[in-house]
Amino acid sequence: MPVSLQFTATEPAGITSWTLTPTPPPNLGAFVPCAGNAYDQSYLLGILNRGYPYDYIQGLQLTQNSGYEQFYAAAKVGERVSIGIANFECDSFVISANGGRRAVGALEIWKTDTSAFTLQRGSTFSTTDGRIFATTVDQAFDAMNLGPFLVPIQAVDVGYEYNTPGQVVALNGEVLPGAITRIEVLSLSPPTFDPTIQIKQLLETYGGREAALDALGADLLVTRVPGEEDPAYRLRIKETPDTVSPNAIIRGVNRLLQSVNPSWTCVLHEVGYPNFQGIFFDAGSSADSPQDPDWNFAWDMNPDDNIQDRFKTWLDAIEFRGFFLVEIPDVSIYTDFGLIYDAVDPTNQLINAWDQPENDAPNASWDGQATYSAPLYQAILDLIEAKHAAGIGYDVILTASPVPPPIPPPT
Repeated sequence: MPVSLQFTATEPAGITSWTLTPTPPPNLGAFVPCAGNAYDQSYLLGILNRGYPYDYIQGLQLTQNSGYEQFYAAAKVGERVSIGIANFECDSFVISANGGRRAVGALEIWKTDTSAFTLQRGSTFSTTDGRIFATTVDQAFDAMNLGPFLVPIQAVDVGYEYNTPGQVVALNGEVLPGAITRIEVLSLSPPTFDPTIQIKQLLETYGGREAALDALGADLLVTRVPGEEDPAYRLRIKETPDTVSPNAIIRGVNRLLQSVNPSWTCVLHEVGYPNFQGIFFDAGSSADSPQDPDWNFAWDMNPDDNIQDRFKTWLDAIEFRGFFLVEIPDVSIYTDFGLIYDAVDPTNQLINAWDQPENDAPNASWDGQATYSAPLYQAILDLIEAKHAAGIGYDVILTASPVPPPIPPPT
């Protein structure tokens, strides 16, 4: 016989409404740790030991100069190969690759002469195969302070190859020096010559890393702008397929601008829309007034008199279909440096007149240049070129209103 069942759902006491908590969007620019594993010397040495009879291996280990050093050497070579494979695996993907980093470390530096001088930052030292490192601080020497001093150093370029070994003691007791053994250029103040300066690398240099993320971005014609951090740059690379729409262009340009200053945004003026309407041959009917949005659309108007008319412009028959303007902040006055001929507004960072008694470097420079704004503007142009629809004209203009100073790029 048929059976009928009925259920009644009651709302729990005390609940008057239901609220759906939205799940925050994933951080698409976040770094995802790589699963690649590098095996060290001890792990690989254990594999070699287990491949031979125990009594044989024990005899080699207990006897000096028995040839067991070859096992150590083979395991060390295997460690380097394993590290290279793991780095290659992690650097092959945008989600796990990183930007470049310079290796850091320290050198022990001393002298035996009684001369007094300061070893200035920027003095360089190298390995026998030409990997160069520079000191990052000044170190004073005199007759009472001969050293040794542990002076911080940094590689002059990025890369894994700058992770060099320090001093080690071999199995036979021999002391093997670190990789950095050569003096390249010493910057001494006051200028002097002291042939007794000596160096020793006791500790390894570490932290060096290839600019793998930059290389992956360059393959997609997405270049990093100065000061752009890895998460923002990684996100721009992953958004490369986001193309051929006004919002795609706005998103891309804003990503670039906000990598410098979170408050900066662009404005897209697409022809035919209220913020880019074009012009008429007449100024409008007698019913129009200056308060009317259609006022002053005449072809002979002067945008210099009315800044609101700067987008009421003439377009030719080729460009008027789909043409657009991208308005971005004018950042050049805050990010470029040089030397000016007279005093300026104190809100401007370029405060170095040629006749000032004190000029604040690095702004004071006769041959100053657009060190920051030019790469940013070029990156914006490259991005728009990659994202806009083929055959559509465009241009980039600078905003007429002042913008706040940018966040200084990291040194």
